[in-house]
Amino acid sequence: MADCSPVGQAAARESGPAALAAIDELAASFFDRYELPAMVYGVVTDGVLSHWWGAGSRSPDPNTVFRIASMTKSFTAAALLMLRDEGALGLEDEVAKWVPELHGISGPTIDSPPLTVRHLLTMAAGWIEDDPWADRQLAATAGELGSWLAQMPRHAQGIGTHFEYSNLGYAALGRVIANASGQRFQDFVSQRLLGPLEMHDTVWCIDQLKPTATVATGHHRTDVETALADGEFASMGGLWSTVADLARWVGFFTDAFPARNDPDDGPLRRSSRREQQQVARCFPPVLRRLGLDGHWRLESGGYGMGLNAVEDLGLGSVVFHGGGLPGFGSAMAWLPARGVGIVALANRTYAPMIPFATEALELLGRHDALQPVRRSPASGSETAILTMADRLGALFESWNNAVAAELFAMNVDLDEPLAERVASAERLRASHGGLRVQEVSVLDGER
Repeated sequence: MADCSPVGQAAARESGPAALAAIDELAASFFDRYELPAMVYGVVTDGVLSHWWGAGSRSPDPNTVFRIASMTKSFTAAALLMLRDEGALGLEDEVAKWVPELHGISGPTIDSPPLTVRHLLTMAAGWIEDDPWADRQLAATAGELGSWLAQMPRHAQGIGTHFEYSNLGYAALGRVIANASGQRFQDFVSQRLLGPLEMHDTVWCIDQLKPTATVATGHHRTDVETALADGEFASMGGLWSTVADLARWVGFFTDAFPARNDPDDGPLRRSSRREQQQVARCFPPVLRRLGLDGHWRLESGGYGMGLNAVEDLGLGSVVFHGGGLPGFGSAMAWLPARGVGIVALANRTYAPMIPFATEALELLGRHDALQPVRRSPASGSETAILTMADRLGALFESWNNAVAAELFAMNVDLDEPLAERVASAERLRASHGGLRVQEVSVLDGER
């Protein structure tokens, strides 16, 4: 077995010690099974890193820096929505407006719509999936990216018809952000998102870190993997970060729920953060197995904006994104309605951190350690509905025609005569006793 020291502080009372011990055991199993040089994971509760575990070379902890690969796409999407909110661009803008190299681009059929920013943002451009070619292009120059775009990317699907993952599409979005903001893409994200969120160990180049920072070395099997330099593909997967910083990022998204009247301080407004976490492009339902000997699970959902969103029969809404590059594998997953998430980082090529993060959330559920669903504060209309529901229960206990006329819309008597409804209520009272309203709530679709 792996030496799993140091084990992080189990400060998350909300998660429960048994659940955290089970996740630590799961982490140790992943660490051994995939022969990871180093691995760190953390539990995020209401935006706070409440528990962590680390194992491997150089005693990794929540402040150890790993490359997070495609998890970067959530930052790219947030930057784009920030510019949209400020009126600097529109999601329905044709991409060629912001990326001149794509002037004259067309779809695979004569009836293709114009390619828009939204198409690229939601993986609906139909450009052919480019893993793992794109994973080797992080250091590409502006000229190289422009040349690839000018050659007109090939299509696997019609524009706006299917989900098709495209790293090149997100590289093009980096160009959109740069041209719309008048800044280098990396500088815009650093100044407008990373700085305000105090994500000081999240950088584009490791030489931007403090001299005392511990950086995980990427590995491919037993060999060291040379880190790719920062370049024009940064917007699809270039960031380096830590479990501690990413806990802030996960908390930034879970804080967007529920919708409420609190001050909306940003740096990206809550409604836009919620928008990122909603399905914009569906992908087909899939029956997936977590690991070679894991249990089966049905996934249904789609891609939002830099994030995946699925519905789980047990957990409810789950938002996640993984990352994989030569030398690294990463994942973050959270339950928006409950404010709980998992961040997991490892330094082996394409380490399967998404299955780990998902199974960790399931362990919290199986141990009954999830926080209650956070609901929106009752609005005036909801309060009125709850009051009317109480009056309705009282009405069927003691019928009053005047109250019925006040409560019911005109179709109620037409759908089933009131006299029949009253008779049904009387039969129920005779066989089961008095009618009482035990609980009334406004459903919001969350579990």
